Amino acid sequence: IYSGDNTRKGYRAPLAEPGVDVREGDYLLAVNHRELKAPMNPYELFENTVGENVILTVHSKPTMAGARDIIVKPIRSELKLRYIDWVESNRKKVEQLSGGKIGYIYLPDMSLEGLTEFARQYYPQIRKQGLIIDVRYNGGGFIDQLLLERLRRILIGMETSRHGAVETIPSQVFLGPMVALINAYSASDGDIFPFYFRKYGLGPLIGMRTWGGVRGIRGYHRLVDGGYVTKPEFSIYSTTSEWVIENHGVEPDIEVDNLPPEVMKGRDPQLEKAVEYLLKKIKEHPPVIPPRPPNTPAFPPEGNPFPPQDGSP
Repeated sequence: IYSGDNTRKGYRAPLAEPGVDVREGDYLLAVNHRELKAPMNPYELFENTVGENVILTVHSKPTMAGARDIIVKPIRSELKLRYIDWVESNRKKVEQLSGGKIGYIYLPDMSLEGLTEFARQYYPQIRKQGLIIDVRYNGGGFIDQLLLERLRRILIGMETSRHGAVETIPSQVFLGPMVALINAYSASDGDIFPFYFRKYGLGPLIGMRTWGGVRGIRGYHRLVDGGYVTKPEFSIYSTTSEWVIENHGVEPDIEVDNLPPEVMKGRDPQLEKAVEYLLKKIKEHPPVIPPRPPNTPAFPPEGNPFPPQDGSP
């Protein structure tokens, strides 16, 4: 049963809503009182039921005796539920492997959803000691510099209140080491983001070479067969006047492949390597927020409280 996020539209999990009495391992016995029996495909009972109240008959045993009915509203696809489950599983894995020291952010694209996810995930983890920015399978977009501008902030000062709380200047600045995770499905602005992440010196890239397609496109000319033709409009080049990334991608600093046997075991070697790298960096250079200095005296010391700066008496 995927938990989803019932506070957000598009991530609603029908079986995880409040009051739905169902548990993992229960048997689905009937849908709208139509009994489910082999060789019937369970999905055929859900035809044309998206968003409608549907009665499920469930039980902890494969028998109708003692079964209970629950009411749910089916959704069109469980893709987003699987996606958010993967992201949260990664975050929990990072939490466990690092003892809570390292944060994890996943960016699905470099567009509206990616910007929303950055805002949701970055600020609650801003006081972690290390940070993983995961752009594997990133579908691209156009917001790389918005994100990099935030990640590039450096600590320039401190402030405090009369009650002792301390705050950084700027208030939203990350102090620890960072890495970016990439793979062959990091595409378009998913190529560009890690390219400049490294250029800005934010940290190494871990994983596999990115997709290598950064030509911006504009205009869709529809075809009678349902396809379309578009034309390339934009590209990037370096400060040395050389074309970059296109047709090659971005090479990782630390190459790690997620081979199928490891993935089937539930492992993520790229993620594990990122945690290993950051823990080493944290141990070598622990990020520390400068402490508040001792309070000044309530009254100025005897003599001139504001001595001249030129050294004269």
